[in-house]
Amino acid sequence: MLPTQLVNMQNYQAASTNKIALLLPLNGQAAIFWPHDPAGL
Repeated sequence: MLPTQLVNMQNYQAASTNKIALLLPLNGQAAIFWPHDPAGL
């Protein structure tokens, strides 16, 4: 694998981790904006 591709993979993984971290608050404060029924889970 080329060094450039390795760097791109590392950047992609970091971006994915950040997205996951942003999605986690759905069960917290952001849940106010996400209508759902806890009993429906």
